[in-house]
Amino acid sequence: MKIYDKSRIIPEDVLFGNRTLFWLIFPIVIEQFLNSFMGMVDTMMVSTIGSGAISAVSLVDSVNNLVIQIFSAMASGATIVCSQFIGSGNKKESNRAAVFTVRFVNGKWLGNLISVSPPAGTPTDSARKLP
Repeated sequence: MKIYDKSRIIPEDVLFGNRTLFWLIFPIVIEQFLNSFMGMVDTMMVSTIGSGAISAVSLVDSVNNLVIQIFSAMASGATIVCSQFIGSGNKKESNRAAVFTVRFVNGKWLGNLISVSPPAGTPTDSARKLP
């Protein structure tokens, strides 16, 4: 069973070649490997402190992975939408969808950053004077 007919592919109409796709995917694979490695190294670093520290690091690592998966899902969805517009020959709508996604993700990231940061003027623990 053939998934596609190779004879119907016109090489001049292909947007990206295999080599270009490899160089687009390679940094993503390295980034995912480093992210997994970071969680493992964090756990190893605090393993001498105790089980509470290991639990805390594991919890933070799980939340970190959840956030990465959410943003990856948004990127995958945007890729599908942009690909459909490009496939139909509507590059203007593809650009609009890409710009919307970048703005949405940046706004979400900035909103989350602001929501967890302390209000301006609030002293941190290191800045408070202990009696």
